[in-house]
Amino acid sequence: QAGMTDDISDQQSDGIVRRETSKDILAARSARLLVRTVHQKLGPWQAESIKLQTIAERLRAAGKHDPAVTVAAKTLLGSVNKGWREFEREVEAAPEPVREHGRIADTRTVLQLVEQRVAATLARMDSLAKR
Repeated sequence: QAGMTDDISDQQSDGIVRRETSKDILAARSARLLVRTVHQKLGPWQAESIKLQTIAERLRAAGKHDPAVTVAAKTLLGSVNKGWREFEREVEAAPEPVREHGRIADTRTVLQLVEQRVAATLARMDSLAKR
């Protein structure tokens, strides 16, 4: 009987059987690590984009223009685009199961929403500047 444990490859020296971690779990863990950096930035980017959008709406309603809002929106858009490019470079270097993970797609969706909100704010500020 003592020789039987030698035939079980998943059994450790402490007698506990350990199973191999599934490829899906490994991909999920890798995807979670990959999105971590950009997720740390997404919250502040979303908050800033909403703040700028709100200010732009109020300025539009008052018929006013504030160049500082345009500068802030351009700066934010540059940061979002740079972060997105860095994220995509990391995704491209990852194995296919990680690249195709839902966390990656979800992160792209949020990046796109933030980018669209900031671009719309810039367009609104541009139209106010032309009045």
